Amino acid sequence: MKESFNIALKMIAIRLNNSNINWAITGSVGHLILGVHVYPKDIDIITDVDGAYKIEKIFNDYIIKNVQYSIQKKMKSYFGVLKINGIDIEIMGNVKNLISGEWVPHVDWNNNIIYATIDDIKIPVLSLDYEYKIYKMLNKLSRLKLIEQRLKCELTNRSTGRQGASAALQPPAAG
Repeated sequence: MKESFNIALKMIAIRLNNSNINWAITGSVGHLILGVHVYPKDIDIITDVDGAYKIEKIFNDYIIKNVQYSIQKKMKSYFGVLKINGIDIEIMGNVKNLISGEWVPHVDWNNNIIYATIDDIKIPVLSLDYEYKIYKMLNKLSRLKLIEQRLKCELTNRSTGRQGASAALQPPAAG
């Protein structure tokens, strides 16, 4: 992962870990941290409505787009954007996705958080099992295949007693 992402992630975690805000990293950065080979363009934070507005307040100096209720083609959320160390950080509170014509909320995301560590700083990340379910519902086949490959690798590593990158919860080497 590029150093600019590591710096932004650490700043986010340092400010939010003791804030009583429910939050986690999701999307491509979360996948990369857990060993899925993707190339992130931004950092996605999932939270609830209160969390979205609290995160905005904590990072007031970094706001690009204030948090507001947003309806996009296939997603609704309380959405805002920060820019930290040149990286766009998307805040998404109370996320709902359009699936088969219905808006489906992410109601159980905060029960599917695991913790990665970057330079001794804990980073909450949505589990690949949870992300797999979401991407399957969204029918995002290319990412689904990558997540599935990583989950199979983890299963193989567990059955053979080997530790993979996600077992140690360390991000892939910078590159």
